[in-house]
Amino acid sequence: MYFQAFYEYFKDDFSYLRKEGEQLPSCLTCEKPNTMENDTVVRRIPNVILKRVEKQNEKYNEEKNIYVTLTKLRDLFVNANTCTHEMLQCKEDAKYWNFILTYITKNNFTIAKSPWLLNELYFYRYLSCIYDFENSYYDFFVYEKNNSINCNRPIIEQICTCTKSLIDLYNVKEDKKIFYVFFYFSLWSNQFDLSWNPTKNKNVTIEHTKDEKNITNKTLKEKKFYFDTDDIDKLHNSFFLENILTNDIDDLHRDITAKVGKRLDIVLDNMGVELVTDLCLLLFLSRFFNEVTIHVKKFPLFVSDTMEKDVHYALDTLSNDEKFPNTAFMAKQWKQLVQEGTWKIREDIYWNLPLPYWIFPNNLLEDMQKSSFVFFKGDANYRRCLGDLHFNFWEPSKNVLSYFPFRVLALRCLKSPLCCGVSKDVVEELNRRNPDWSNYGEYAILQYFSPM
Repeated sequence: MYFQAFYEYFKDDFSYLRKEGEQLPSCLTCEKPNTMENDTVVRRIPNVILKRVEKQNEKYNEEKNIYVTLTKLRDLFVNANTCTHEMLQCKEDAKYWNFILTYITKNNFTIAKSPWLLNELYFYRYLSCIYDFENSYYDFFVYEKNNSINCNRPIIEQICTCTKSLIDLYNVKEDKKIFYVFFYFSLWSNQFDLSWNPTKNKNVTIEHTKDEKNITNKTLKEKKFYFDTDDIDKLHNSFFLENILTNDIDDLHRDITAKVGKRLDIVLDNMGVELVTDLCLLLFLSRFFNEVTIHVKKFPLFVSDTMEKDVHYALDTLSNDEKFPNTAFMAKQWKQLVQEGTWKIREDIYWNLPLPYWIFPNNLLEDMQKSSFVFFKGDANYRRCLGDLHFNFWEPSKNVLSYFPFRVLALRCLKSPLCCGVSKDVVEELNRRNPDWSNYGEYAILQYFSPM
């Protein structure tokens, strides 16, 4: 485990939020066959995601003669059981990656025996180096990210129409179920993940059967949204509440509506439908907060992770399309809030580094401690909250997340075999039904921790 060594080396720049010397579980690695971790590294990354990159950037790849380097990257992951990581030719975060990769190689870890999250973030950072993103600003995922807006206009219009109606209703009567609905939209939209299902952009549903044994045939499960606001109880109950395994919405509602703070921070996940539901949530919550900071990735990551330019693309595109009037109405409000500085967008390389969130950069930590609530969206952010470690699924979330010095909300569809805060009886029953039940977005958590 390189976490402690990293902190010791960079302690002038980073804070360690857990108790030093605390005994922690082991981390998820990738050597075990027929697991999501192994399948991600030896199949999905080289044979699915990288092939899409090659196809969607074919002309650019030919012009820049990039294919040789892409093939080299593919070979590293296909042969993960024997290959070790190569050093990265990056600049802004070079000292961090050089330390981590040197530590890994000195300890003779192959890629397969290395931490899962490290391998994934390494792959995407390697890609950005191949495309010289720090100089070219060429986003090799831009085609899919833009399509996640452009090919989903009908459902985005439905979400915005529903949002407009719900805000009007809440202005008349502050029904807490309306409050809950905004969070449930944001929660379940985390299924719209381009690293898994690019076909979601084309309104095509791919769903494996529950008894599917071949891991290569499995993908995220999709749940349909309901948008009718005539019956708020029906709308509220449509959000698969039985599949939200930890739901702290009551405590969250109590603290937010008590107006205990002026600032809200959110660490975004996916571009597209999820971004739209997040912006709808932020607009609704603007009655409780004077300012919002939206945290985004510095470099392309996990295909659809949101960068600052993606937010601006969504705002500009959606606010100028009068074919979808309620979308344009909402997007103009979002855009105004950004332009006037009420909503601030902040990018940082930290969100692209393979570090647990208890090793936090001092400058970013100092800023985020000014916030009353920090929302972490999606599976990868949650994995970093847990350090990608093997905590028992039933370990109380307050024990795992108590290192945070601010209120934290995790909104996550489960897409990986780690979690905390779920009843042991529930975990055992789900394990009995299907050993990899936590991997494909069928279940979710809305997990809230307050140190106050």
